[in-house]
Amino acid sequence: MQIVDTVDLFHTGRGRRLSLRFLSSYLLGASIQGDTHDSVEDATAALKLYKLYCKLVEESTFESTLTEMYDWGNAHGWDPSNWQMQPPHLAQKQQQQQQQQQQQQQETDAQAQAIQQQTEARATRQPPLLNAAFQQGHLQQQQLQARQRLAAALQQQEGRAGAGRGGFGMPQWPPTGPRNY
Repeated sequence: MQIVDTVDLFHTGRGRRLSLRFLSSYLLGASIQGDTHDSVEDATAALKLYKLYCKLVEESTFESTLTEMYDWGNAHGWDPSNWQMQPPHLAQKQQQQQQQQQQQQQETDAQAQAIQQQTEARATRQPPLLNAAFQQGHLQQQQLQARQRLAAALQQQEGRAGAGRGGFGMPQWPPTGPRNY
């Protein structure tokens, strides 16, 4: 098992050695070792820093990142709790995250608007089933009432036309009287 200390990884070989707290704040944007010292939090931060170190070496950006980090510390101080602003790479990362969130929100809003428009279009094309059933029942009731009025009108005309005769002065069919053959 090999033990690697982040202080040794992120060191130029001369000058100041950078604390785990500084490295976590600058490189990861994580605030550790605030009021209390938590060994699990330290170990997690150290592992993340080691993975970042490997990535920076692989991408050939380790030396430039280390130089930027030392310049930042010299200009803004080595204690992250005294920083008045974020390191540029963290501010840029935060800005990118905000842009992604805004883009996702716009896409979500657009989808919601499209769904709302589709729903409204369906509602105007086709009434809901409950409403359609009500309209169907109302139409049937109106037709029944119209038939009843027609039947009543026909009965009144039969009464005026005379006995044994159909409505409108026509003979009743079939004849109900005696058959003369």
